[in-house]
Amino acid sequence: MLSTTRRAVLGSYLASMAMTIGRRASADTRAWPTGPVKIIVPVPAGTATDLTARIFGERLAQIWQQPVVVEPKPGGDGLAGLGAFAALRDPNALLFSFSTAVSLNPQIYKSLPYDATSDLVPITTTTEVLFALAVNATSTVTSLAQLVSEVRAQPGKLTWGAAPGLPHFVFERFRQENNLDMAYVGYRQTSTAVTDVGEGRLQVLIAAAQTLQPAIQTGKARLIAVCSATQAPQLPGVPTAPEAGFPNLVVPGIGCAYGGRGMTADVRDRIAGDIDVVAQAPDLVARFSQIGQAVKRSTPLQLAQLMDQQRQALAPLAKVMAAAQ
Repeated sequence: MLSTTRRAVLGSYLASMAMTIGRRASADTRAWPTGPVKIIVPVPAGTATDLTARIFGERLAQIWQQPVVVEPKPGGDGLAGLGAFAALRDPNALLFSFSTAVSLNPQIYKSLPYDATSDLVPITTTTEVLFALAVNATSTVTSLAQLVSEVRAQPGKLTWGAAPGLPHFVFERFRQENNLDMAYVGYRQTSTAVTDVGEGRLQVLIAAAQTLQPAIQTGKARLIAVCSATQAPQLPGVPTAPEAGFPNLVVPGIGCAYGGRGMTADVRDRIAGDIDVVAQAPDLVARFSQIGQAVKRSTPLQLAQLMDQQRQALAPLAKVMAAAQ
């Protein structure tokens, strides 16, 4: 048993230690970042997630008083980028990624170059990307129903491509559910796929609406569906997949920000708060709307919960895709 005096001394010591730890945490938070911030994106430059990182990065650089450099690391459904981020072990590095690189990939691939649990610290959601389905402008296909009929009339003749991550998996499920015999064409750069669908070398492409714009604006391709549950004001007259009778062709294109292994809760919350401040700027909200995205705010806990929900919702699709590996 401790004497009253010893208990008092121990209590004083523990209180002192708690205050010291608190001061250190506060100091660590104020000190972050200690140098230029590198944002890794697991996609090519110019794609939706890359644009999100660059737009947020411009504002965050002002808040943090440090340069913010966005570094694309495309390849392998996000595997290359997340692996590169996990290997950095840089306290000043962040990851801006599409959500399924974290929620879906671990259910599909037997081996990953990162641990989605320990290498990634959830910070916040950033935006939701609007996805759409495009065909070459010379095609007679003007709707999803017509696409299904056309493919069935010409089994094995039409090709399709997709942006990396969930768009690929969602269209593959659509193809399987509707017994469509189409050949998949893989692309390292989504911009190349956009060029090919515009030139007729690729018949169908599912990607972020903004990424598709070069082919749409030049009249070389047209949109036949918005892969979202709600109508997009930016794309009047283009029906959503559910409106067209294909609810499983919806792509929840949510962008997320993560910290690296060892990031403290104080620093995580500080970054989440700074990103949230930026996300509320009216001009930034309007800017994202113009490029087919909607700002999506959350706390670190809400992001973690969202990933859990997405893992469960996509589990049936993950089993199909894992079997195809």
